[in-house]
Amino acid sequence: MQQENFSLTPDQQRELRSLAEMPDEEIDFSDIPETLDWSGAQRARFYQASESPNARPETAASSHTLVFTDTSERGLETRITAILTAERPESDQANSLTWLQGDPTDYDRGNCVDLIQLSAFMYATQPEVAAALSLENDNPTRRQFLARLKREIRSRGIIDMLRKGISHHQHHVDLFYGTPTPGNATAEERYAENRFSVTRQLRYSNDERQRALDLALFINGMPIATFELKNNLTKQTVSDAVQQYRQTRSPREDLFHVGRCAVHFAVDENEAMFCTKLA
Repeated sequence: MQQENFSLTPDQQRELRSLAEMPDEEIDFSDIPETLDWSGAQRARFYQASESPNARPETAASSHTLVFTDTSERGLETRITAILTAERPESDQANSLTWLQGDPTDYDRGNCVDLIQLSAFMYATQPEVAAALSLENDNPTRRQFLARLKREIRSRGIIDMLRKGISHHQHHVDLFYGTPTPGNATAEERYAENRFSVTRQLRYSNDERQRALDLALFINGMPIATFELKNNLTKQTVSDAVQQYRQTRSPREDLFHVGRCAVHFAVDENEAMFCTKLA
């Protein structure tokens, strides 16, 4: 993780040291000095350079220099999300795909779908079908379609659904447009309408006792990957993330049913592991 130096007053240094010792839930981030950029209210640990035996030489120039090291899982979460959602120059064709920032409150836990992303994709690509399915309102027509979508994904798996779409009453619904062949302008336009999104702290269960997932990736509102993140600086590694999936993520939950989501990742800043079936 990147380290940055901030020149703080002695009072600010004392305040930050006291904050570093507090449990996360007790920190009032509005009280943190404006000198610092606390993106996403990240948990952090602070050292004064002259007092840290492991400080890198270039950070030990002044006793008034504070070394900032983000030691939270959310630091890694923020970093991954920022890279995915960053705008890229048109010249960077190899990495031209930009992910949207999803909102966890848009996630329908019962049907395992981001309704805002699905609706936006449908109205952009198949507006007549979207209107017929009444995706913009909570009503019996939409509920019937979402229930059918859920059953079909559970039966066929998300990959087959993305490839072939779904038939519902008299409608055929395309759920994804594949990578276009070079020179196919129509296919390129369709592919560009796909909505790839990343959502942080996803509340996936109707059981409020279950902790949120660190990250989830969606294609057109349908989850395709989940992530549990760990950070070595908090004495946790990818192995702890694996155990978290094994012990606290139940395969009985719809999102973790085999085939419902394509893959589940356990990640720290050095290593990643994945599986397609929780067991």
